[in-house]
Amino acid sequence: AINGAAWDSENNQFFFVSESGTELWVSDFDEDAPAYLVGTLDPSAIEGTFLNDTYYYFDEDNKLWANVLDENMNMNQLLIGLIGTELTIIDLAASPDGQGLYIIVVNDEGVSELIFYNFNDQTVSDVASLGENLFQIAVDEDGDIHVIEDTVEEDNSTIHDIDKDSGD
Repeated sequence: AINGAAWDSENNQFFFVSESGTELWVSDFDEDAPAYLVGTLDPSAIEGTFLNDTYYYFDEDNKLWANVLDENMNMNQLLIGLIGTELTIIDLAASPDGQGLYIIVVNDEGVSELIFYNFNDQTVSDVASLGENLFQIAVDEDGDIHVIEDTVEEDNSTIHDIDKDSGD
């Protein structure tokens, strides 16, 4: 299984976390070479994303970590925030403007929600209630949010566009 998958479009690289959650790997799509180990993650990662030379991830205690990478792929890890421990993190994506992270969580009532973590003031705001199915998230280069609903009908998934201002 590939966990914490993240795409660095600027450098054409695919980052992912080992199954144990303790290693960050990268595959450089401009090189004809196998993926290589960038470094170890402590604590372990459950989900992650990439933005502006930084791999962001949440650990099992819902702490948010930033792993800043230099030009030689050396990591400098910083604890930068926390979201409520009553939430289960399912997926996340960075906002293209670099202001924060869109995060799919399941609350303590079993409902999937889309929230936004703001890097500037470390606040978490609700964007949309999504329902009882599980979802994955993608944010395109224009900042449009797309959530993919995992449905039980014939193994199909449904893509929904979410307005980040209204939650609709």
